[in-house]
Amino acid sequence: MAFPTLVALRAKGGELTALRALSHPEQVRQVQPLLQFDPQASAPASQLDAVEVVIRDLRRLGRHVMLDASEVADLPAFGTGPTGALGQMTDRLADPVDLLDGPDPIAFIPVVRSDAAEQPAVALGRLCHELGAGCAFRVRSATAGRDNIERIIERLDLDTDRIDHVAMKYTCPDHWLYSRERMPEPDDRAADSPRAGAFRIVCRRLIESDNFAGPGFSWGDREIHEAATGRGRGFGDSSKPVALAISHHLAYLAGRSAA
Repeated sequence: MAFPTLVALRAKGGELTALRALSHPEQVRQVQPLLQFDPQASAPASQLDAVEVVIRDLRRLGRHVMLDASEVADLPAFGTGPTGALGQMTDRLADPVDLLDGPDPIAFIPVVRSDAAEQPAVALGRLCHELGAGCAFRVRSATAGRDNIERIIERLDLDTDRIDHVAMKYTCPDHWLYSRERMPEPDDRAADSPRAGAFRIVCRRLIESDNFAGPGFSWGDREIHEAATGRGRGFGDSSKPVALAISHHLAYLAGRSAA
């Protein structure tokens, strides 16, 4: 199931309660949840139990949950070995708990961050192959360089069409806007690279929404407008979405301080 918006949530009480309240496929048709285990929230066993329920519930609605265990990788109570909590969750989901689950193991989408070490990245790549639902590649601004991203993708050993990694996080007055687009197949006739083409779609979706602050708001917003309207260049650089989002965020914070 495709989606236009990704929502990143910590595995905490309110967030999990809201996800468990979803009951119709149309409620998750437009939104992709990304759940992140939180070392400061409830006890590991409780978080694992609650996240397992959410994954099972949303699977029945036709949505695979993206699951990020990066922040609890060094906490054995969440799970041991190179896949940690994600391996633990895979084992939990291997068997049905009721007739609604069906006979097949329940999959989720493992999240791999751009600061992942070599052994965990390789292990998570194998887990992605095992689960068969693809991989979400979460780029951190401090490790967004092209060489580092290419190195992680190589360790994952996945086809790039199985990885979601052209995305933007945009600051709004009372919320965050997340948007992503999967890269198309390479086309020699296209003026842009697949990454640049996907990024232009993300930018076009943003400026056509009610959330866009306008091209004069910041350097990043001007570049977003250029990308959306088919102008500008260099949008195939993997660090570009991060740079533009941060430029907008800094201008937003400066405006709040001035007010």
